[in-house]
Amino acid sequence: MECIAVPWSVADRAGTTRKLHHAETPLSRGLELGEVVLLCHEAVFATATVQQIDFELADTIYTLALGASVSETRAAQMMVDDAARGGVGVTPADVLELLAELARRHHEERDNPAAM
Repeated sequence: MECIAVPWSVADRAGTTRKLHHAETPLSRGLELGEVVLLCHEAVFATATVQQIDFELADTIYTLALGASVSETRAAQMMVDDAARGGVGVTPADVLELLAELARRHHEERDNPAAM
């Protein structure tokens, strides 16, 4: 499961769709149709499902159907559970470190928007 920091709110938007440009993410691989991902914005987490994939010459654009908001603890557990199913070798400490990094980036952006 991928955890993607996005520049738009993910809270209370279940059932809506948003476009995500692959080039604007740190993803090292493309997302798959039907894949469930975690989105994070300002330390708020939500699930999303890849509903459509469109291709441009220089980018891939995903249409994401936003799902339920989840707590930081639940987001961490979802990533650990997914890793356990796939044998990726991600530990709970790895997930917590990732979540802490996302929260740190959020606070930096909020406290110093001109630097971003």
